[in-house]
Amino acid sequence: MSRRLLMPCLLALAACAPIEADHPLDPATPTADRAAAQIVGRVVLPSGDPALVDVTRVHLFAGPDPAAAPVQTTLLRDDAGRFAFDRVTPGGYRLAVEAPGLSTPPIVFVLGPGQAVDLGVLVLRDPAAGLEGVVRGRVMLDDGASPDAVTVGAPEAGRQVRADADGRFALALPVGTWTVRATLPGYAAAEVAGVALTDGADLDLAAPLTLAARPGEVFGTVSMTAFGSPERLAAASIALLPPASEGVVQSTALVDGAFTFDTVAPGRYRLRVAHPGYDVATRALVVAPGGLTAVGDVALTHASGGSFAVPMSGAVLLDDGAPPGGTAVTVWLADGQVFARLLTAADGTFALRAAAGERYAVTAERAGYAPATAAPVRYDALADRFVVGADAPLQLVLTR
Repeated sequence: MSRRLLMPCLLALAACAPIEADHPLDPATPTADRAAAQIVGRVVLPSGDPALVDVTRVHLFAGPDPAAAPVQTTLLRDDAGRFAFDRVTPGGYRLAVEAPGLSTPPIVFVLGPGQAVDLGVLVLRDPAAGLEGVVRGRVMLDDGASPDAVTVGAPEAGRQVRADADGRFALALPVGTWTVRATLPGYAAAEVAGVALTDGADLDLAAPLTLAARPGEVFGTVSMTAFGSPERLAAASIALLPPASEGVVQSTALVDGAFTFDTVAPGRYRLRVAHPGYDVATRALVVAPGGLTAVGDVALTHASGGSFAVPMSGAVLLDDGAPPGGTAVTVWLADGQVFARLLTAADGTFALRAAAGERYAVTAERAGYAPATAAPVRYDALADRFVVGADAPLQLVLTR
């Protein structure tokens, strides 16, 4: 249980179980024997920036008497403008802050034994600026990011401040009715209209201002390290996936090798580019709220040159029984590009590294013989070999 809630609970229990007369949390206990209290808060300038540590003084007075001398005075503890009074004797107090040319209206309150009071954000004001009040509230970002860069202002009054790391703000405004608006690049603005300040009174907004993250955009290009063509690029698939899942968030098509994902929710993603004949390429990326994420060029490496290459082997025979060694073999890709040229070994065999996802055609040529072609040649994963058509072995017979 927090110290702030402890005192009310103990008082409520007093009717059921009496507390000893010298108990430190008993209001009837002599003042000197009661549990000490604490007062904390933060001081900002009219601009919303933290007050200066060396010149800002926080005064604590005993009782509401404006003529009384302070019982304690402290400087700010850090560059965030925080102050604290520790081990304060329970009782009634008045607190005021002053800096060169600036001050805060006094705050009157009562401290119970062991109570910790957070006075929140106190705004220094210029007494010569006329009657003003302070609008206090909190801002939140719907994606859970830190709100300390959010700007909160009243456009009609020309005033604005920055929220702190907890999203709290205190905006000093002249007496009147204003629209309080919170903004941050990449997020939809949040505002509350009809905020009325009268007679210089302060006002706490009932609900936080929540800014919604705008979607971002991801763009880039895809290229192929070998055998690239507009038609082959058009057959590539490209998708955005969550970091640890195969579930596709969004997919798109390449247009002349370029891609764009729009309306992408902010967050972390994997970009996945795939083509049957190439190794899969991935990129990790972060989409900022409302941001443009340039991926650059993603180069696809042909699978025949990587760790996923598979062997293609075959044989050439001559119908007259002559030695088939030295026969020219050309391997073609399905789109007509030459994939490889080689000569058969003395026994007519040939072998090369290929991509399992490609479809090929193989042609054998030798002077004095009619050329022969085998197509389509595909990889049979179950048999772990390249076959012709359904399942025929890769063998070509040349005839005179």
